[in-house]
Amino acid sequence: MAGDMPNELEVAAAFPTGDDRPLREQTPLIDAEGDDIRQYTGEPVETEFGVIVPQQMVTGAERVVGGGEYPNTPGRDGGRHDRSGAGAEGDDATAG
Repeated sequence: MAGDMPNELEVAAAFPTGDDRPLREQTPLIDAEGDDIRQYTGEPVETEFGVIVPQQMVTGAERVVGGGEYPNTPGRDGGRHDRSGAGAEGDDATAG
């Protein structure tokens, strides 16, 4: 089924929760490092799992929820990349 995700609950649980008020009314807009959190945090969104606060997250092989940009399913990239790390045929990063 289109949009069906086997670990949908795990993905939903990875985002912080909030309420339907604007972000500025729920939390300070400056983080511990002095940066504006709106650089990596979106406004609250109501989903079927409740209100979540979308936030950019660290990604990598050890922190993947839902496949994301590092799918571990063979063939899922549509053949765009081979296993050597080189791009698809004709994809020359040095061309210019």
